Amino acid sequence: MLKFIFLFICNITLGNDTLTIVSSELKHEGFTLDVMNNIEQFVLYDTSMVFNNNFIFVKSDENNSNLLYRLKKNNEYVTEWFFWTENIKLTYHNPFKVEFSSSKINDLYQYYNEEIVNPMRMIFYKNSVFKSKQSQGYKSILESQFYNVNNNLISLYSNELKNFTRVFIKDEFYLYIKMINNDNINDIDTEILDKFENHPYALYINDRKNKNSSLKIGDIIPNFEENLLNGKKISNNIFKEKKYTIIDFWGTWCGPCIKSIPNLRNVSNKFKLNLSIYSIASEKKDNIDFFNKFINDNQMNWNHIRHIAESLKENSLLKLLNINSFPTLLIVDNSGRIIFKEVGTFDENLLINFLEAGKK
Repeated sequence: MLKFIFLFICNITLGNDTLTIVSSELKHEGFTLDVMNNIEQFVLYDTSMVFNNNFIFVKSDENNSNLLYRLKKNNEYVTEWFFWTENIKLTYHNPFKVEFSSSKINDLYQYYNEEIVNPMRMIFYKNSVFKSKQSQGYKSILESQFYNVNNNLISLYSNELKNFTRVFIKDEFYLYIKMINNDNINDIDTEILDKFENHPYALYINDRKNKNSSLKIGDIIPNFEENLLNGKKISNNIFKEKKYTIIDFWGTWCGPCIKSIPNLRNVSNKFKLNLSIYSIASEKKDNIDFFNKFINDNQMNWNHIRHIAESLKENSLLKLLNINSFPTLLIVDNSGRIIFKEVGTFDENLLINFLEAGKK
């Protein structure tokens, strides 16, 4: 009865991510797992339960199911590579000798490692060997072998990646392949990304896409339409009003933004003949009276645009420029080209020196 209750709870609350570790050497010392949340972050995760001399790891968050893990025993890795859990059983014999029950995604991942990733790692290792003094006598032979194998593996690597994305397009493994190949992020299947929107790999990919698509110095601001606080409609024509235009992305909830207000006020007073300022606020609450009082109390005597996060229009500058860090300050010239960009609390003197140089 106890076993039935335990398994029932696991299946109801723990989604698709349950791992059972079977070990003949089990002495009730805890196994632990490292979780591959994304290619930049690994998290130690230990929620094991002992039942019938087996360790059972479970996840409490369904959105994080089907992640990559690596097993530790006594704080040392006992699996050579990461593995994918999908309600699988792992039989532990001794360090680096483990067996997995069959799992479509884990079988695919292990094949990917054995046939593609590990041989490529050996290629890079051999390449570093060529540069050592000890290998100079064998350099020509090694290089010949290296380049032959290298070319074959690159061809295999490219072809297999195409097969993975084509055949297993509905699996989380597709997200993993895209995640570790940053150059392929922008052509990702958006239906899959939306389907797994809360999965750590999908969150990582979306974050990378936003960072990759943010406009940079030298880019032209795309066509936009915004409404000022007073109701007046504006577009790209604002850049022709003065020699320079500052676009300041901020929020009343943002500490660093508030800290930057005196700096922006000083810059506004010093360069008002050659400079227009448009502050674009991203607000979390629809409280217009509070907002108006805030900008008046802080003497923010320039143009203001105010957005509520959930009602952003596609042609707003926040959307078009993929602004996700506050404050972000841009200086745009009268052709609409970004000539200065600063993320975070900006240095007033740096901005003044930049504008002073532009006056000459």
